[in-house]
Amino acid sequence: MKKIEEIIEKIINPVVEKNEMELVDVQYHKLNKWLLRVFIDKEGGVDLSDCEKVSKELKELLGEIDFTPSDYFLEVSSPGLDRVLKKEKDFKRFLGHRIKITTYKPMNNQRHFTVKLIGCEEGIIKIENEQGECLTIPLEEIAKARLFLEI
Repeated sequence: MKKIEEIIEKIINPVVEKNEMELVDVQYHKLNKWLLRVFIDKEGGVDLSDCEKVSKELKELLGEIDFTPSDYFLEVSSPGLDRVLKKEKDFKRFLGHRIKITTYKPMNNQRHFTVKLIGCEEGIIKIENEQGECLTIPLEEIAKARLFLEI
């Protein structure tokens, strides 16, 4: 599934950028029907009209391309307050914030972290736990990362 998401991302990114927005994430999976979720953002956040505009343009574009043998539902939305962090630029943008990370394999005998993001360069993030201990994690070792929503 990762491969098709990467292909879709390359196809739709120019439409998102043309609208002066950022493509945050693409998810393509099956619930009852195939679902293509596209998460977009921009400085100050996106609103419903932004999502509608991008959705309309993506429907036109994807209607011309036969990228899947099945029907699918397209959903375009904001990444939300607990947005996913995938690219190095995402981690750099949210330096100083608390994040939740799941790694592919254990690091320091754990795979799940809720920590402060204190650095990111050359494909490696630096995090600090509540005890002030620092750890570095290569981006390719991160299975999932999200902003931590503090209530």
